Amino acid sequence: MTSNTAEQRWAAAAKLAAGIADEELPGRRRRVLIPVVGVVGAALLLLVVTFIAVLIAIQSGRVDPSAGRPDPELWRVVLAGVIVAAGIAVFGFGTVWAVRTKRFTTHWSGVAIPLNRAETASVRRQIAGKEPVDPEHLSTILAIARQHRRMTLGSAPMFAGIVLAQSGNAIGVTSLVPAILYLVGIAAFVVLGFIYAHLYRQAGVFLEKHDSAIALDR
Repeated sequence: MTSNTAEQRWAAAAKLAAGIADEELPGRRRRVLIPVVGVVGAALLLLVVTFIAVLIAIQSGRVDPSAGRPDPELWRVVLAGVIVAAGIAVFGFGTVWAVRTKRFTTHWSGVAIPLNRAETASVRRQIAGKEPVDPEHLSTILAIARQHRRMTLGSAPMFAGIVLAQSGNAIGVTSLVPAILYLVGIAAFVVLGFIYAHLYRQAGVFLEKHDSAIALDR
């Protein structure tokens, strides 16, 4: 890669930081949406096929949906339903709040997206304080750090909603294996939440240190 190409990538990132869409944005949007739509479509098709197969099996008498399943206690059903509903509400309202307050950014419009992997990794190390800061592109790196903090804060209610819904599902099931799987999923989201909190703090320290330096230069 030539230096001109690197300059073009950083220039595109600077435009996105300023809220200006670069010419590559439509192509990035297509590259993200096409596989996502394909995966979602395939998942929905598999769900419909599975549902039809189960209905056919029940109608033919080969499967008894009530066999081997103990009836859960009423309190368990009610509690699970309330927690799942609360999780869905928190996730829904959190998503709306993140979009309205611009804490949600689509993948193709992220400031760091025009950069290549090496440049993105370097930006992450600079924000983490593990690499000297690039003064030439500091304003763009600061914009990336701000965007990461906004997105991390915006994802917090979504994570909380998922954990609540998973907790309700874990309470509602009567079999051990599904309950364990739900608990493993909850633990994974909790660990991810701690990682996000650490990255949020790192970006805050970086901004506090270098935002003031730019202000003094001005």
